[in-house]
Formats: sequence, structure tokens, C-alpha cells
Amino acid sequence: MMKYFLTAKHWQIFFLVAGIPIIGDLFYDQTNSYVFSFHSVLTIISGVSFFTWLWSIESVIGKFRIAVNPIRSRQFKIIFFAVIFYIAISLLLLLLTGAFLDNVYWFVLHFICVIFVLIIFYQCAKLIRQVELNREPDFAEFFLYFLLIWFFPLGIWVMQPKLNRIMSPKLLLVK
Repeated sequence: MMKYFLTAKHWQIFFLVAGIPIIGDLFYDQTNSYVFSFHSVLTIISGVSFFTWLWSIESVIGKFRIAVNPIRSRQFKIIFFAVIFYIAISLLLLLLTGAFLDNVYWFVLHFICVIFVLIIFYQCAKLIRQVELNREPDFAEFFLYFLLIWFFPLGIWVMQPKLNRIMSPKLLLVK
């Protein structure tokens, strides 16, 4: 399943990540007062798709790394699961209590989670550029990729064809 996210067309990934919530907005009336509505479920599906795409980049393309760095891979996994754990706990508490988590502790945890997500974007962008260049890139060499992943609805149209080229059978035989 992980290779699907790297070999799919850019429009398919865009539909999973951004199209599903947009369609939900178009066809669903959000005037109800439920905490978890149909739109919330579509947004969760979108988020899971996006984070699966990021995980696929690290787990599949990470095998092509020139100088394998197990510490960086372990760091990515720890940060990734910390973000997923935070999101799951936040959604669970929101579902159970129906209230937003608005005290200072949740603000600090949310801020840390945002930093972790940016680190995930950073590592995925660096990894893609590293595989393309066959060497360790400088920050300036992968900064655009970082921005494209951060602004994913637009960035998917540029990044996914690059991932398709990396995953093409010709390159897989060479690596």
C-alpha cells in the first residue's frame, strides 16, 4: 500500500488529500451541531491520507538513501508517532467532552506538535532531494520542496511527479 502513494498520479493524491473535504463541503450542509459530522470524517480521511503519503516517502524512498542514517530514520518515526498520538488523543477528548482544548497546556502541546509536523516536512523534503542528487543536499537545495510539502494542495502537483520518477522501474534497477 505504501508504494501506491508514491506511484499514484498527482490528481489521485490531490483527490485523497484535498478533494474529499472539498466535495464534502459542496454536498453536505454543515448547519448541524454535532461534534463529529460527516465533514469531520472526510477531513480525518484526508489527514490520514496525507500522513500516509509522508510515511510512504520516508519508509519506501528512505531505502534508496546513499548514506543510510538509522538515527534520522528512528527520529522520524518517533516524531511521526508522537504527532499521530497527539492528534488521536485530541480527537478522542474532543469527541468525549465536546469541548475544545483551550488551556495553556494544550496550547503548548499543540505548538510542539506543529514544530514536529514541520520537522516531518523538512525530513521528507530533504530525503527526496537527497535521492535526486545522490548526495546530501544543502538546505537551499531542498527548501522549495519543503515549502511544496508544507503547502500540500499545490505542492502535490509538483512533488508527486518527482516521486513517480524516483519510483520508476528504471531508477529502481539502478539504485
